[in-house]
Amino acid sequence: MAEIRRSSRTTKALVAGATAALLLGAGGGTFARWQDESPVLEANRTFTSGTLTIDAAAGTWTDASGAAVLDPTAYLMIPGTKLIYTTTVDVGLTGAGIKGLVETDFKGIVGTTELAQALKVGITFDGEDMTVEATEATSRTLTQSGTHQLVMTVTFPATRADGTSWGTFAQGKTADLTAISIELVQI
Repeated sequence: MAEIRRSSRTTKALVAGATAALLLGAGGGTFARWQDESPVLEANRTFTSGTLTIDAAAGTWTDASGAAVLDPTAYLMIPGTKLIYTTTVDVGLTGAGIKGLVETDFKGIVGTTELAQALKVGITFDGEDMTVEATEATSRTLTQSGTHQLVMTVTFPATRADGTSWGTFAQGKTADLTAISIELVQI
């Protein structure tokens, strides 16, 4: 009986070994083959993207006479006054043939107060006027990095557009200019 068990164990081991050899041979297994590889590009294999950036520095407010206005939120405008905001804008353009379109986007003075309706805003970029209208963006094309000057004027006209007096219109009201922005878009 011991011989039958040994023979049975030996047969099972041989069958298992043959099955394993067949499976490894059919599935690729570990049989060695020749293999080699070569990179397509021997040199200059990496690329880097360019950049497009815009950053407006903290600017200064002055009145029409050139006197500093340290806190424009505390400045009480009256008809015939003008405030001037001056800042520098750093533009970064790096990349092959890159061009940027600088846009001043004026979505209107925030609020529906009488003062918001009365104020007039103007913007110059490097001394060139950029038309500012309630929902219209204006733009200027740039081809290289640099620092530019942006000047914004906020005027409370002395009279209404038809030349008449303001009367009590816009007295004690506020207006918010935070909807004015500048952006740079690749073209």
